[in-house]
Amino acid sequence: MPIASDVQQPIAQLFDIGRPNNEVHDVITKMRAAAADPSPLSRLIKDPAIVELARLKKQGRGGTKGSKKVPSIRRLAIKEEEYELSRLKALLKGAADHLEHAEQRAGESEALARYAELQEKTVIAKLTAAELARSRTEAELQESIADSQRFQLELQSAEQNLQRLEIDLRRVERLKDEYEKSTVRAEEQARQYKSRILNYRMRESDMEHGHQIELLNTLDEGREEGWVEGERDGFKEGRAQGFLEGKNAGRVEGFKEGNTTGYSEGKSVGRIEGLAEGRIQGRSEERRTALEAFDRFLDEEMNGQDDKSKGTRPRPPKPRLPLSAFSPPNTGTGESFPLPPSPTTTHPSAIIDANVIVPRGAIDLSLWKAEAGPVLGSRTGGIVLSLPGADLEKVVEQLSSAKLPAPVISLSVPFSLEDKTQSFPSYLSNVPTSLSTVFNDSTPEGVDSLKWALERGRPVDVDIQAAISDTVLESFEDIISKATAGLSKVPPIVLSNILPPPHDLELPIVKLMNHPTYLAFQSQVAALSLFPDVYVKFLPPSWDAPTPPTPSVEVAEVTDTQQKKEWKRRIKMYLGPVMEAFGYQRIIFGSSPCPTSSGSSIASDWYEIARESLAELGVDQEFVDAVFYGNAKKVYGSD
Repeated sequence: MPIASDVQQPIAQLFDIGRPNNEVHDVITKMRAAAADPSPLSRLIKDPAIVELARLKKQGRGGTKGSKKVPSIRRLAIKEEEYELSRLKALLKGAADHLEHAEQRAGESEALARYAELQEKTVIAKLTAAELARSRTEAELQESIADSQRFQLELQSAEQNLQRLEIDLRRVERLKDEYEKSTVRAEEQARQYKSRILNYRMRESDMEHGHQIELLNTLDEGREEGWVEGERDGFKEGRAQGFLEGKNAGRVEGFKEGNTTGYSEGKSVGRIEGLAEGRIQGRSEERRTALEAFDRFLDEEMNGQDDKSKGTRPRPPKPRLPLSAFSPPNTGTGESFPLPPSPTTTHPSAIIDANVIVPRGAIDLSLWKAEAGPVLGSRTGGIVLSLPGADLEKVVEQLSSAKLPAPVISLSVPFSLEDKTQSFPSYLSNVPTSLSTVFNDSTPEGVDSLKWALERGRPVDVDIQAAISDTVLESFEDIISKATAGLSKVPPIVLSNILPPPHDLELPIVKLMNHPTYLAFQSQVAALSLFPDVYVKFLPPSWDAPTPPTPSVEVAEVTDTQQKKEWKRRIKMYLGPVMEAFGYQRIIFGSSPCPTSSGSSIASDWYEIARESLAELGVDQEFVDAVFYGNAKKVYGSD
């Protein structure tokens, strides 16, 4: 847009230049009027009377009186002329002053005009630069609009790609679900085939065992009949030949007969043992061949299902069970293959619930009794009681007279690692107690507080509320090392919120096995197990979901819900590394979740899931009794 029209303005409009005063013009006008106006002297000269008098004088006719008037009139005219002249001089002087002032004003106006011209040029230059900047801005705006349009096209293309990726992701998820379902079906078929093979082997072993027993029984009967018949014949012959001859002959004959009989019996026994060894070796080779054929059959079945659902994508090799999994025990009494006890029927002989948290100080334990139900409640032989927020002095007074559903083997006394000074109440001196605290980070105050607790000689429960990481693990190892330094005997340190650790149920088990958090959990548990006085509590997990319900009635078979099966699979994944690292001597069962847990749990439901998860790992009854009773008795009941 042109802007020169704003510049083409009169200078007088840009700068206020004053015009000359009109006084000079008035003086000049007066001077011109005075110059044009005849003077008094000229008027006197031109006066007709004076002219006539002068003519008469020349002619000599004038009188005396007239001649006297002429000089006076002349003097007046001269005075008047002088006055007029002085007035004109004054006017000329004033005009000169005004002209000088006007000249000064004209010089100033000229300077202002030159300054105005410079300012005009400056303004024109600035306006030209502004016009150029405006042009550049408009060009940049056009470029920005073009870039915006290009970005919109790229955004639309990206959205289309995102939609295609989402479609592909849904397709991959469907394939993954189909793969998981096919994996579950294959596992179920494998379990069925395994059960059939075990039943077949059991029947075969029982048949062979019965055949061997029948052979041995027949051999014993024949040996007894032969001995009786031989004794009868020898008695008759000895009686006939006499006592002495019979004695010598009987000795010789007895030796021969014994030698022959022993040889025959040894030969028979050797034949039977060789036959048994040959059968065992043949069964082993047959079993190995059957397992290889079974593995090939599973591979073909699984690859066939994968080819139908996922094309010709190669399937990773499956792990094979060792031959010892199908081999019968090598015992001297028989070769029967005993099945492991069902997890639904494996119960500990007694239970100590090492983590009973009762809110609001309900000392009667009515809520825990209702949640425990008949299965857990009837087997519970002791509890470790925690009453957060309760007045412990009143609790101690009520414990002596309260009728509880289970004896309290230890009362948990909380303390804070951040307190600089610690004290142990005197009214707890005659009560079995344990100390409990929460760990978030290692601090000097925490080291001193934990050392004070360990010096009491009672178990210390530590709830690890921080997310387990390498940094947290190092700080926890640091606080334990410093707190136990210099102690002649370290009491048990029981960790909570470790087994199982906090976990996201949305993460599939297939991904969990190779997930960094699970791999880190295995190494962290192995590192914690190096402290010989550290134990782990087996508590309901903090998985942002309630514990799946389980029927509380003892039956031979219980139909598990899908959610319960999923929980048991995940719990066994975490329970396995802990069992390998700590062994069954340092795992303690408890029914109440940690105070910071976001999921609710009922005591009987968690007991069933924990018991079945442990039993499904194929552990012995001794293991189950230690986790549910013996370890807690050793740790909390030693006072």
